[in-house]
Amino acid sequence: MMLTVFGDVLCPFTYAGLEMLRDERAERGVDVPFRMRAWPLEWINGRPLDPGLVEAEVAGLRSVVPDLFTGFRRDTFASTSIAALALVDAAYERGDDVGEAIGFEVREAVFEAGVDIGDPGALAAIATRHGLAVPPTDEAERRVHADHDRGTALGVVGSPHFVTEHGSWFCPLLHISEADGTFTVRIDEPARAAFLAAVFGDG
Repeated sequence: MMLTVFGDVLCPFTYAGLEMLRDERAERGVDVPFRMRAWPLEWINGRPLDPGLVEAEVAGLRSVVPDLFTGFRRDTFASTSIAALALVDAAYERGDDVGEAIGFEVREAVFEAGVDIGDPGALAAIATRHGLAVPPTDEAERRVHADHDRGTALGVVGSPHFVTEHGSWFCPLLHISEADGTFTVRIDEPARAAFLAAVFGDG
């Protein structure tokens, strides 16, 4: 069993979902690798993510994941994630463990350390710690396009979208609503239970 997640490294809902799932996996003691694939929101939306909007989303998420987003900074939020998404993809060629490690690390850099992962130097530092190099621009775009095409073929509709052999779910752990720029986030318990059972089993 493998859990594939299509998402953007700059998406706070994807980061929260992955961290929740990592905790659940550890608590259950099961061996289900996560395969993180690119779903580039700047391409989907036709523009970079708005740091102000992400800041509002983060504020809503803190009600359900209070230990996360400790170092998020609006002023250092990256204008692009393409190189970071491509680095994650390249890391999986070294093994699921390396891919997962970098997939989490680039997100933690954004949301826990306030790092601009669009900065080539900052991203190169992450890659170097794992003995990798950041893919050049042409290769990065090719890798991200390939994942986007995979996601489109599978019916991916947003970030995060999870896929297993048992089904496909868009943001199954969280119920999100917005009014006047304020986001309200809660755990969707029935959806969460069904999703976790499909991913990890009922035991």
